[in-house]
This record gives sequence, C-alpha cells and structure tokens, in this order.
Amino acid sequence: MSKISIILLAAVVFGIFFCGVTEASRIYDKKLAPENVAIVNNGIRYIPNSVYDPQKGREYYIEAWDDKTRVKLWEQKIYEILYDLNMEQDVQDRDITDLHVVDGKLMIANENNDEYVLDLDTKEVMKITAPKSNE
Repeated sequence: MSKISIILLAAVVFGIFFCGVTEASRIYDKKLAPENVAIVNNGIRYIPNSVYDPQKGREYYIEAWDDKTRVKLWEQKIYEILYDLNMEQDVQDRDITDLHVVDGKLMIANENNDEYVLDLDTKEVMKITAPKSNE
C-alpha cells in the first residue's frame, strides 16, 4: 500500500471511531440535569431527583434544601415509571424538565408533558389532567 492510501485509511478509521465514541459517550442532556432544572424560592432550593429500582422501575422525587445551610429539609415522591420489560428503559423514562412556584404550590412538568402540583405545605401531590379535545 502506498503512503497516501495508509494515511487515507487511517483517517477513515479514525473518523468512524471518533464519531462512534462521541455518540456513545454523549453527556447527559444538560437542560435536563437536576441542577439546571432546580429553582430557589423563599430560601429553599427545589431539586428534582430519581431513584432506580431494577424490580420496580424509577421513582421521581422533589428534594427541598435550605439554600444557605445546604441541609436537606424533605423529599416527596411525585410519580413513578413501571417499566415495560419489552421496551428499552431509557425510552420509558420521563425526567422532570420544569419547576416553578405559584401560590405556594410547586408546578412540575416532565418530558412527556405530564404536569403535577405539589402543595408545599401539605406535600400533597396531584396530577393535572389536560382536558381532552373533541376532535
């Protein structure tokens, strides 16, 4: 093989390898990372979190932390995903994408556009069901 052929072959192999490694090691979507979704209201930082249980699925929580002392005050389960074993887990996960406080209630949305309300006094969780259209 000529020197140019070897260089060209090496470049192609490197390109294929580099593209594959880049895709496989893609960093978790930063907009969904808990620290980028967290909000602070009245000195309390609300952070989404999830816990994986191979027997059950994934449970999604909101953690409340004192923003000054960094002490965890409480956590509350918001919803859970029970995995269908015939599907890949990552396509079933629905991470929390948005938090905001309205009138003492934490409004929570996820990737599936499901919406939940967490009463910050009682810790009661309600799922908001969008009205069905009459199409």
